[in-house]
Amino acid sequence: MRAKGCPKAYLLVKRGNEDVVEFYNHRGWETMEITIMGKTMMSTH
Repeated sequence: MRAKGCPKAYLLVKRGNEDVVEFYNHRGWETMEITIMGKTMMSTH
């Protein structure tokens, strides 16, 4: 990705999935202190 000009990449990991967090930490990824918010826009009718 760096060779293609991508300066940064992000992963989204569900809270509590420590195995995945550990997997990526061992590969140089860092945990970031951010909040992700979402909203379902589809009607439930």
